[in-house]
Amino acid sequence: MKDAPVVLALETSTENCSAALAAGGKIEAHTLAVPREHTRHILGQVDELLGKAGLTAADLEAVAFGRGPGTFTGVRVATALAQGLAVAHGLPLLPVSSLAALAWKAWGKHQVSPVLAAMDARLEEVYWAMFEVSPEDLSILHPESLSPPAELLAQLPSLPGGWQGAGSGWALPEMQPATETGAGVEPGLRPDARAVLELALRDFRVGRVADFERAQPTYLRHPVRS
Repeated sequence: MKDAPVVLALETSTENCSAALAAGGKIEAHTLAVPREHTRHILGQVDELLGKAGLTAADLEAVAFGRGPGTFTGVRVATALAQGLAVAHGLPLLPVSSLAALAWKAWGKHQVSPVLAAMDARLEEVYWAMFEVSPEDLSILHPESLSPPAELLAQLPSLPGGWQGAGSGWALPEMQPATETGAGVEPGLRPDARAVLELALRDFRVGRVADFERAQPTYLRHPVRS
């Protein structure tokens, strides 16, 4: 595989609608905060990125997408568009955990590991996972989970110390006791397509890709429209 592949990434699992394109060894990204309007904006973002690079969808070598967890509608938008492009152009898919993308983004900003990524799942629950992150790698310390905040907080003593918290889950009042441990948290951070793309490129270069059947969304609960 080429050192500078042409790969598109999509991330719509939160209120942000985000697309990114790797081409010519560079990454261009576009993110909008448009709750419930992802379908209206994502195709325009993709067209803008491709047009700016002088490319079309036929030039793509793979499509990455944030597979969730996140809002049901948002996760479905990125998944459906990625699958549609893959079928239309015979492309491999690169599904990336939206929580992993959030952790990667947090590490890039703070260089603190591990990262406890937590997103508001509504219904008094959070999506969360913990990752060990370094410039070369990202590995799972605690798998993707759906829990009431109290259950997450009860597990903190058994998790590695010195962690960085990131994501909308940390804005919930029930999560505030965790900040008393001295760990830094950033509730305003969201996963984006650039983070998805940076993780996906690592997989693409070693041939770790998925076909249409295996590239499925992750909801963690029975889909609830949000």
